[in-house]
Formats: sequence, C-alpha cells, structure tokens
Amino acid sequence: MQEWIFGKVVCQLFYATTGLNWFTAVFTLTVLSADRYAAVCHPLSSAVYRTPKLALTVSAGIWLLSLAVVTPVYLFAKTVCYGHSAFNITLA
Repeated sequence: MQEWIFGKVVCQLFYATTGLNWFTAVFTLTVLSADRYAAVCHPLSSAVYRTPKLALTVSAGIWLLSLAVVTPVYLFAKTVCYGHSAFNITLA
C-alpha cells in the first residue's frame, strides 16, 4: 500500500513505541557495559553497590529516561499528504 490507513493515533503510537524500544535498548546496553566494567576491573569495591534493589531502580530510571526522550516523537508525529487530487499518498 502506498498510504498510511491507520490514522494519526496509531501513527503516533507506532513511532513512540518504536523509539521507546530503541532508546531503552541503547541505554540498557550502556548501563550493562558500565556494570561489566565495574564488575571486572573493580570486583571488590563494586560489590557494595551492585545490588538487586539498585538494579531495579536503574532499570526503572532507564525506562523513564527513554520515555522522556521519546515524548517529542509522540507529540509531533503526524500523517502528511503528498500529491495532488488525482493521486494522494499519506505517509506516517
């Protein structure tokens, strides 16, 4: 199909959830890399703060940060019509 048939709300949800998953994955990999560095290079001193409670807190923080970063995508995503009256294409 050459047009977006699902409307503005689904367009916004599609781009927001896609962006949310991308940012969450990148932030999680970044935190995971920092955690692995601390565990390998500083095993004794990092054991003090590498707890399940902190892991849950950091995970929740990653999701909230990702949600904050993706908010403009949700707010400004829209469908745009291109073409003239004989042939219209709606892109998400």
